[in-house]
Amino acid sequence: VPLVLLDDDLYRTYLDQLDSKERINVPSEMVKLGFEDSIRQDGAMITSEYGIPSAVGYGFSVEDMELRSMQGDLFEPEGPIWDEASRSWRVLVDCLGQLKFKSPRNFLKFVALA
Repeated sequence: VPLVLLDDDLYRTYLDQLDSKERINVPSEMVKLGFEDSIRQDGAMITSEYGIPSAVGYGFSVEDMELRSMQGDLFEPEGPIWDEASRSWRVLVDCLGQLKFKSPRNFLKFVALA
C-alpha cells in the first residue's frame, strides 16, 4: 500500500484544495491504528507526520521495504537496572537495524514550490 507523508502545513493545504463535491472519506487502515488524521485517495494513504521539513513530502511503498536487524533479535532488552540517582528501575531496549528498499522507483520526495 503506498503511503504519502507530508508536513503539517502541506497536509492542511492539500486538504483545503480538495473539492468537497469529489471528496469521499473512507476509513483507512491508518485510522484503525489510531492515526485519525489521514485520508485515502487513489489507493494511497495520505497523512502528516512530525519532523518532516516544511513544504516537503515523501511517498513510499511499505510492501517494498524490509526491516533488517544487525543483532540476533530485532529488539534486544537490557536490564532492569536499579538507578540510585532517580530511585527507579531502568530498562534499555536496543535496536540496531536499517530499512532495505527493493528499488528506488517505488519511493519519491517532492517539494512544494511557493
